[in-house]
Amino acid sequence: MSKTHKTSSTSNLALLAAVMIPVAAAQADTFTYNLSGTEGASTYSQTVNGVTLSLLANPTEISNVYAFGIINSGPANGDLDLSAPGVLVSAFTFSFSSAVTIDSYNVGVIAGPSAGTFSLSASGSTTSSGNLLTSTGSHAVSGPFSIAANTVGTWTATIPSGTYTYPTIRSITVTTVPEPGEWATITAAGCGFAALLLRRRQQTR
Repeated sequence: MSKTHKTSSTSNLALLAAVMIPVAAAQADTFTYNLSGTEGASTYSQTVNGVTLSLLANPTEISNVYAFGIINSGPANGDLDLSAPGVLVSAFTFSFSSAVTIDSYNVGVIAGPSAGTFSLSASGSTTSSGNLLTSTGSHAVSGPFSIAANTVGTWTATIPSGTYTYPTIRSITVTTVPEPGEWATITAAGCGFAALLLRRRQQTR
């Protein structure tokens, strides 16, 4: 292979990469669900950027309140309240209308001693465990955790029984994940655009 041809091939590959990277990146969108309004509700949904998050409290966990916390729950009011089993919600299911990766979460308030973690699981997904509930603020999800569209996942808090601590989830941040069919469309569009640029480049030589 001549040096000129090798340089041309390298240049063409670089052009293709330059086209494909922004095309793929444009399909991924990162945004945040602020969970204000979950308190007192056994079901909850919120749509952000066209993607709907749905939550369903697990009534078998709760002896006195079939809901995500208690309305007017002091400083935790407006967040999603978690607890040891039998008090508030310690486990619930969730789903998204599009495939997403859960990147991070924000602990708003910890009422009581600092304790606990939570895990995420879903069919076909890698379990994310050991996510700390022991300090307020934003935390990255271990993993991160990806879940397919309309797949039911389980969020399970592990707080020692008899420990009267109530950490709250203020928000979660996710990134959309293109479905396989969308990737095929993205790739075809990117390759077609790259081919057009290459043809124009050759015509101007």
